[in-house]
Amino acid sequence: MASPYFEANTNRYIKQCEESHTPMEIPRPNKKYENELIVLKVVKLKEKNKPKEDPDNWVVLKEFIEDIKNDEIAQEQNEKLMQVKSVMPLDHFKMETFYSSNLYDYLGNFKYMSEIDADLQRYSPDQLIYEARYTIRGVGCQHYVVGCKQQCPICLKYYFCRQCHNEEEDHTLPREKVQNLLCLYCDKQTRFGQYCEHCNEKFCSEFCKNCKFMCFIGKEAKPYFHCEKCNVCRQGDQNQFIHCDKCEKCVFHEDFDKHKCIKRGEGSCPICLGTMTDTVYVVSLMNCGHFVHNHCWQKLLQENNFTCPICKKYSITVDQQAQIAKFYEEQTKKHFCIENGQEILCQECGKNFYFYLSSHYKCVFCDSYNTVVKGGASKQVVDQHLKEYKYQPHYLTVDSLYQALQLIDKQTVLQNETIIKQQIHKQFDHDQGASLQLILAQVGLEQILQLFLK
Repeated sequence: MASPYFEANTNRYIKQCEESHTPMEIPRPNKKYENELIVLKVVKLKEKNKPKEDPDNWVVLKEFIEDIKNDEIAQEQNEKLMQVKSVMPLDHFKMETFYSSNLYDYLGNFKYMSEIDADLQRYSPDQLIYEARYTIRGVGCQHYVVGCKQQCPICLKYYFCRQCHNEEEDHTLPREKVQNLLCLYCDKQTRFGQYCEHCNEKFCSEFCKNCKFMCFIGKEAKPYFHCEKCNVCRQGDQNQFIHCDKCEKCVFHEDFDKHKCIKRGEGSCPICLGTMTDTVYVVSLMNCGHFVHNHCWQKLLQENNFTCPICKKYSITVDQQAQIAKFYEEQTKKHFCIENGQEILCQECGKNFYFYLSSHYKCVFCDSYNTVVKGGASKQVVDQHLKEYKYQPHYLTVDSLYQALQLIDKQTVLQNETIIKQQIHKQFDHDQGASLQLILAQVGLEQILQLFLK
């Protein structure tokens, strides 16, 4: 249930949001230089019993250009376009922290996520804030929404932005030295500015004369501030960041103490090898302290790769690591170690330990499953190590495996004893997996496995 204060003030609050909602500013499309823009609608439902996907049931609180369709992050963008998703309650569990239409949406989400970990199931559908997205035609490239091209002072060619230029040329565009623009509406050259000197067409809503930043994506989605030390405009609120002189870039306050310094020019994304120093993409700090393009990281996670490409430590949060450990604990019950010694490296604590051949390895020092096999080890070394750390592996020897199978279905096992023994020895000698399921599949006795796991 929402707070009594929320119930008493909802109507007044929603009315204020509706009255403050103003039409978004969009560039005039140009078919010759067209791109596709993603527009975000922040809405509230009129009636809780009607579908949240029905536009007639929406009270639009905000509407603004959020992003540009980009081939490199198309999958992530398309998934968002298909959803109408609840993102926060109108009441942030605190009477004084209503969703504010006066606070930029970008900053409002930061404020909400940093203060509240809300269970949205506690709220009625008409007491939640939702996000819906659609696309419109715009002007510019896949990096920026802009009504002009910049002239490079070196090659004198016109490009939409520095990324477009740098992808094609053998030199980088010194954006702070740009003096001339080409208007996309009248095709005339004009001096650098926010408007065309000839047709008075507006090129952008966001404009910085210092670093020559220009874009029609406004402060709702991507507020900017110019950092004098970086000499570029950074996305976010200036109060959120601390400039790191060693990295020569701005870092979030909460990430500053744990981030690993990378000198300017060395800061390539470890996944795509693209720049992170001068990029239009969101850069995230992984749990290990290394930076990465957020969309590259998401692709990595979708492939069930949870480690940092640089240090091999977990890139995910502690809670997510606990979920993985729980999964491996369950999987370990279905697999058995074989008495082939292995030397294992834990990529979390950096220590070596010894274990018998298994499907998963849990570090005896820090309990992490983020481990890799370094090589073989003698049975004597493994036994001594396990005895020292009082660790009892979950494994079956050849003999104990026969005994376990006989307890399940003695008649079937005895009838197929010869072939089962042959397959088990074959797997023990040649296969590093040691999966009971694999062994039984070789002899067509997977039904025994199902009985064993019950």
